[in-house]
Amino acid sequence: MRKTNCWEHTLCGRQLGGHKEKDFGACQISLETKYNKINGGVNGGRYCWNINDNLCKSKDTISISQQEEKCNDCSFKKLVIQEAGDSFIE
Repeated sequence: MRKTNCWEHTLCGRQLGGHKEKDFGACQISLETKYNKINGGVNGGRYCWNINDNLCKSKDTISISQQEEKCNDCSFKKLVIQEAGDSFIE
C-alpha cells in the first residue's frame, strides 16, 4: 500500500511538480533522495522532521527545541509513527 508523504498530508504544493513549485520553489524534503523509502516515503516525504529546510523549520525564528517540539506535535509525524509501528525510523 502506498504511503502518504508530508506534502500530500499538508497539501503544501511545493513538491516536485506541485502547484506551488513554480512560485515558491521545490521543498527540500521532496528533493532529498538519500531518505528515499524511509518509513515508506518518497525521498524525505516520511522523514521530514529530520530535514532542516522544511516548512516548520525554514524561516522560523524559534529555537531548536521549539522546532523539535513543533515536529513532535505534528499530526503527520504522529500518523507516520502509528502506521510504521515497530519499524518506525526516528
